[in-house]
Amino acid sequence: MKVFSFSFQNLKGRANEDFYFASEKYPIFAVADGVSRNKNFDRNYPKISGARLAAEEFCKKVIGYLEKKFSKANLKTLKEGFNFANKAIFKLNERYGINKKLDYLTNDYFCTCGVAVFIKRNFLYYGYVGDCGVRIYDKNDFLRFASINDVELLERWRENQKFKSQKEYWIVWRKILRNKPKAPYLTYGVFTGEKEVKYYYHIGKIKLFPQDLVFLYSDGILPFIEKSEFRKVFRKYKKEKVEKRIKEFIEKEINLKDDKTLISILI
Repeated sequence: MKVFSFSFQNLKGRANEDFYFASEKYPIFAVADGVSRNKNFDRNYPKISGARLAAEEFCKKVIGYLEKKFSKANLKTLKEGFNFANKAIFKLNERYGINKKLDYLTNDYFCTCGVAVFIKRNFLYYGYVGDCGVRIYDKNDFLRFASINDVELLERWRENQKFKSQKEYWIVWRKILRNKPKAPYLTYGVFTGEKEVKYYYHIGKIKLFPQDLVFLYSDGILPFIEKSEFRKVFRKYKKEKVEKRIKEFIEKEINLKDDKTLISILI
């Protein structure tokens, strides 16, 4: 198994709000994409990146939980790990007083999308929420599996609406559409600490074969993963040269300004 991971800074003048983590004991991996908060009234991003903190909590807590349960880990264990990480994010928001002053604007939840996987007996057990995802390409570079992005369709809907104000824009997105599984319309989930996120878990398993190439990613890197030349880098080059080649790809696409985080696993 050949593993490579990286996270590149965004070009938006704020902290990198992605995070990734891998177990040192077992083949357990996680990537999270912290959800950016609004700028303060002085038009600056908050000095403390709540999005980054939430992303770190998700990755570290879900991996810590799975490590303890690994000998008997299954799909149920992964769901429990997500619940455990979400509870930690609830406590994070409580610690910073967000739960008491929540307004869905400058005082919105510290929250994150996330994906976590573990490999056991030639099966990949996967789980994800939001626009973090998983892709698997076989030895001939055919796409074997691709996760579903629950957020993208609603983002397109949002950007084509005519809201009365920026305030209404964010209230609809965060209060009306987020973690509202009982609503009679499409909604989406994020790890905010709210229990309703469990209805948005995508959890499953898929058999792995020799030379399968697995990607865990934040949405900022997906346009690159979709390029066959980019995927070849992870098969063709040794680990010490992979990052150099990836940087060459990314520097050509300066219009893609978001955080970019990825873990690749070559079986």
